[in-house]
Amino acid sequence: MRQMLKEFEEKPTEEPGEDRLSLHGLSRKERRKEKRARYKEITSTMNRRQKISYFFFCYKWHIIIPLVVLLLAARISVTIYKNTRPTSIAYAVINAPDKDALNLDVISEYTKAIGKSKGYQVRKKLGVHLDPVNYQEEYNNDPNGSDYESFPMECFNGYYDIALSDMPGVVYCSGMEIFYPVETVLTRETFSAVSDDLVFMENEKGEKVGFALDISDTSFAKRFGFGSELYLGFPGIQTKNITSAERFVRYIYGLDQ
Repeated sequence: MRQMLKEFEEKPTEEPGEDRLSLHGLSRKERRKEKRARYKEITSTMNRRQKISYFFFCYKWHIIIPLVVLLLAARISVTIYKNTRPTSIAYAVINAPDKDALNLDVISEYTKAIGKSKGYQVRKKLGVHLDPVNYQEEYNNDPNGSDYESFPMECFNGYYDIALSDMPGVVYCSGMEIFYPVETVLTRETFSAVSDDLVFMENEKGEKVGFALDISDTSFAKRFGFGSELYLGFPGIQTKNITSAERFVRYIYGLDQ
């Protein structure tokens, strides 16, 4: 086909200037009629393969442009659909040793267990990096693209229901008050059932507050593939965040069984 196109490029049937000049002054309908007649005349002596090659040579942009528009429209429609579906859970993973090694199947199992898999979306961010020791230096090196800038803002806007983290992540999020005290998120019943796993950190007033849960011994944590230690924090305080966080905690601790 490429060879045929090259042949037509090298040996045009008419001079382009002459062709445009001969069509000058004709109406649109007359131009279309004249072009069809010329196309038919040119291809009359061609075999099937030559006709196909010549057709694509003449009308490639008439095919490519609508196709590209159609594909873009389809992609936009799919994106809009995905983003407008209700969310079963929105979570962030902080300081994962290897985010590619995380077993996300346990999240899928959770959404199925609560009946919120089909027709729902899971929002996640697996590569959040927060260092309580070197955060100032890291932020100065990349203030615009840094998690130190974007992640707290996302949390403030209620984007995440829960956060799964290592201890340095808990230290940073507690100190910066990105995590809310566990007691303010969970119901009394659920809080009482998990209070032995509270991780206490100092707030700005120097008071010891339970800002996270040590879920390392849960079946969920062991299968998640994060590492030997895994902590659960709550970076969202909107009603939807609290509802989802409560449901997740009761699931991983088996409180509804």
